[in-house]
This record gives sequence, structure tokens and C-alpha cells, in this order.
Amino acid sequence: GVLICLIGNEVTEAVLGNYTRELERTFPEREGNIDHPFHKFGRYWAAEEQRHGTVLDRYLSFVQKIDMRKVEETIMHLNRAGFNTRSGDSIYQGLVYPRIQEHLTALAHINVGHKCQDSYLLEICRSITQDETRHKGAYHKLVAALMALDPAGTTVAIGNIVRKGIIM
Repeated sequence: GVLICLIGNEVTEAVLGNYTRELERTFPEREGNIDHPFHKFGRYWAAEEQRHGTVLDRYLSFVQKIDMRKVEETIMHLNRAGFNTRSGDSIYQGLVYPRIQEHLTALAHINVGHKCQDSYLLEICRSITQDETRHKGAYHKLVAALMALDPAGTTVAIGNIVRKGIIM
């Protein structure tokens, strides 16, 4: 069970960088401004997510006896298919989705870390969990700001995302 969850975490991290495409669609670049704060944040965020996927991939490659080719094929298929948070063009839903997703990802990593019998993997999972918790904090601040500006609209966005479900 723990190995399957670890593989799921690795695949999730490896394809989460696709969320930057969603972020760019939600916050379209105007007048060639690639230094827009959301685009800059998205690139840093995607780089960290890619690093998480790489670390987990290396761990699985060196320590576990699994068919990494199948894992890589899954990642390639998911990257080719793209990523759809089902938030449409809603900026509110585009920020609510990762707030929830980052929380769930942090839980997934720390739970694997605590269930495994490997102190090295536990440290990897703790490190990734710290990053995911920091990401969650950033999105939490953004959603809190939306809530302060437009409580009704933000509440509707939260309801829509929860009803649609979080795809990871």
C-alpha cells in the first residue's frame, strides 16, 4: 500500500507543473509581461514541484523494485493529456483549487513518510511536506484576500471546486 501511494505521489508531483498552464490561462499574459507576479510565482512553483517529482523518481529508481518505465509512461501520458482543474476561466476557482490541492498533497506526503519503514524516505517526505505547506500558505493568503474583497463570490467558487472534486 505505501509503495503504491509513493508512486502516486511521484506521478502527481511530476505532472503538477502542468498547473502553470492553467494559471497562465486564468491570468493571461498581457502586453508581453512575463514578469507578472502570477507568472513568476507559477514558474517558481512548477520548478519546485518538478524537483519533488525528480527526488521521488530517483528514490524509487534506486531503492524500490518497480517498473519505472511504466511510471514514466504514465507521466508522459498525463503530461500529453494536459491538466484541467475544471475551474474554467474563474480566477476565484483557479486560486481555490490549488489551496485545497496543496493541503491534500502535503497530507499525502507526510502520511507516506510516517507509514514507510525507511528513515531516508521519511526525511524526503518531510521536506516535500514543508514545501507543500508553504505553497498552501501562499494560496491561502490569496483566497483569504478574495474572501475579504468578495465573500459571496469566493464562497461560490469554493463550493464549485468542492462539488467538482480535486483531481490529482
